[in-house]
Formats: sequence, structure tokens, C-alpha cells
Amino acid sequence: MSTTIAVVLPCYRQARFLPDALASLEAQTRRPDHVVVVDDGSPDNVKGAVEPFEGVELIQQENRGLSQARNRGLGRIDTDFVLFLDSDDRLRPEALEVLERALVERPEAAFAWGFNEPNDVDWNPMPWGPTWFEGEPSYEKLLERNAVGAPLGVLFRRAAIAELGGFDASLPAVEDYDMYLRLAREHPYVCVHRVIADYRHHGGNMSQDHPLMYRSHIEVLERQDPWVEGRPVLEAARRRGVRSARRHFLAPVRLERVANALERQQWVTATREAIGLMVRHPGVFTAVVRRRLGRR
Repeated sequence: MSTTIAVVLPCYRQARFLPDALASLEAQTRRPDHVVVVDDGSPDNVKGAVEPFEGVELIQQENRGLSQARNRGLGRIDTDFVLFLDSDDRLRPEALEVLERALVERPEAAFAWGFNEPNDVDWNPMPWGPTWFEGEPSYEKLLERNAVGAPLGVLFRRAAIAELGGFDASLPAVEDYDMYLRLAREHPYVCVHRVIADYRHHGGNMSQDHPLMYRSHIEVLERQDPWVEGRPVLEAARRRGVRSARRHFLAPVRLERVANALERQQWVTATREAIGLMVRHPGVFTAVVRRRLGRR
């Protein structure tokens, strides 16, 4: 039996990037059956960016946020699978084919995902250390760390998301992580162990707001209380997840404070922040020192 795939692209203030995302869908070895762009009250010309591409459905609404835009697109489709591609990112040509195959082979899985590579605004690859996933995917693994990352490399079983009511619009960020956890509590999921998407870094990425990302990440982990409390293995996994979030989101904030203080020649502040970075995030501190020494 053949399956069908939809791709939903929410767009707000990113019309200039949207053509690259849509072009990556046209280049797929397995073309999507339904493509929906949701203009979330964007002040730029989303309609003009969509017009050159045939067969793309455009929905326009007042600005309601990323989750509401994704949910609006979700409500418009009836395919077996759905991928939510942010309008500033792109898929590699084999992405949909690889992800679809994984879900067909594992009919019990709620979603399949692959890795994405960071790029600058002009698609030049940025240095990165691929966090290859090891072991069997599980709810416990996701409590420890959001190994899945942004949803651009994730193909969902549409019915599974619809059953949960879509993305939680009350969350200001990491609503995708919340979705992965909700699905993983009831269903297995699959990793395809290859890079299938490109993530574009630019000044407007929500992920660069580290305090917001940290607060939202901790809120999502706290919401797991009914499923975690009283289960020592899961409680320990969540504690590791909190520590991981601190390293990932708060270390860059402290590092930026060090850099700003040094630039302003505020030596006492810079020393205090550097000591805090060394004590609270020794791995980050060591990595920065090594990079600095390596340049000499």
C-alpha cells in the first residue's frame, strides 16, 4: 500500500528564505503529495515567495505563533505522514524517501528522524560535532537530551500527532521537544542515522534566545511529573536532562557575558563570570581555552 506525505511550512518574517525551502522540496527523490505554507501574519511578501512554485497551498492568518501555524497546516492535510519544515531551512534530496521508508518498515513508530547540519545564512557549512544517536530510542533517552532537535528532519505519523491535539501553543519555545516526549510516552520512534537536512543560522533564529530556550526546556521537563515521579530510572534521566539543558543553554549566556566584559575592559566582572563558567560549565570553559590556544 502506498503512503502519502505532506510538508507544512510556517512562515513569519522569513519570506526571503522561503524559496530555498520550497526548492528543496521540488528536488526530493520522493516528492511530497501536499505542501502547505502558513503565512502567520508575516509583514513581508510570503505570497510573492510562494507564487513561483506550483502546487503549493498558501494559508494566511493573523499572527498566532509557531505552534498555531503548524497546527493550522496540520488541520488542512489528510496524509499518512507529515513533516514540519521551518521556512528558513531545507531538506536534502533523499530526506523524505529515507524517512518514509523508516516509518513503513516500523508501522508502530510515531516518528522517524535524521540529523541536520548547521549552515550560515549563505548555506556555508559551520563547524559541528555530530551527536550521533546511540542505543535504542526511548522516552528515557529523550528525558536525558533532546537528541531529535529541530523538527526539520522529522517525519511524523499524522494520526499520532492529531490524536494529541497538535503542538502545545501555550509553550513559547521547544514545543517540538514537548511533542517528541508526548509521543514517546506511548510509541516507539526511529533514528535513520544520517544527515538529511540543513539548518540555517541567522539573526532571527529563536534558538539563539538561550534564556527563553532554557526556561521552556525546563518547563517541558517539569510537565513530565505524572509519568516520571516514583520511577527511579526516569527520575534520574530527567535530572540528567536538566543538567544537559544548563550546559547547552546557560553556558553560552555566561560566555557572552565574559566576552562583553572583556570588550568593555571590565576586568572584575570578566573574572567573576569566567570563574562561574569554569565552575558551573567546566567542559565549555575547557573547550574555549583549547580553541584559543589552537589559534596561536
